[in-house]
Amino acid sequence: MTILTIAAIEADPWNAVEYDLPRDADSALLRAANSAARTCMEHEYELMMAAREGLYTPPGWMLAEDAPDIHEYNEYRWLKALDRVETIESRLGEFGDPRRRSRSLGEHFAGVLNIAARGLQRFADAGQEFRLR
Repeated sequence: MTILTIAAIEADPWNAVEYDLPRDADSALLRAANSAARTCMEHEYELMMAAREGLYTPPGWMLAEDAPDIHEYNEYRWLKALDRVETIESRLGEFGDPRRRSRSLGEHFAGVLNIAARGLQRFADAGQEFRLR
């Protein structure tokens, strides 16, 4: 697999999720990778929620009888990015970076709920009603 570099992150933020972290990564690379992976995580969460509501269809998605639910493509990518963020933040903790320590599960879900609240606010701003199924 390809090893992550700053140039790779600049070329495509998803490289921070997909590429291997170097064993000897310095804190600057880890901070850049964390920022990129966190952006990918938040983006995919919003797309997943939009897909669940029928407001978004992933590119190239072909609906078939045995296909997974449409939101599962973005859910997979969201969870993959989340896992990478947690890995990177753990590695940053080894440098003693107080801004990037591993978060508790409660802190993580507080962040997820904040993202969801922003999505719900968009519905309200657009005059749309949001209903749980």
